[in-house]
Amino acid sequence: MLKERFSSLAEELEYQTNKLHMIVGKYEEAANMLQNIEDDFDRERNDMYDTIYELTNQLKLKNMIIEYMVPPEEYRKYEKIADWSEENNDWVISNPT
Repeated sequence: MLKERFSSLAEELEYQTNKLHMIVGKYEEAANMLQNIEDDFDRERNDMYDTIYELTNQLKLKNMIIEYMVPPEEYRKYEKIADWSEENNDWVISNPT
């Protein structure tokens, strides 16, 4: 790093003050950027919690409908012949008889 030479203390003070203002500005910019990232993270986390809550409620409702509306022997029959298809990303009934 080059050593600066100054003709007076006032000139050195002005230089150091400007340098300090520049460093403080960079710090504030970095702090604002960090705060924005934290806010984005919190928002995304809350969105995920909301999604989990909604999916849990949907699953509970579907299970309750199955439990009260589909006879147990019919449910077990379809449970045995249903396979998960990675290609379709859905359940497939292989032999509906």
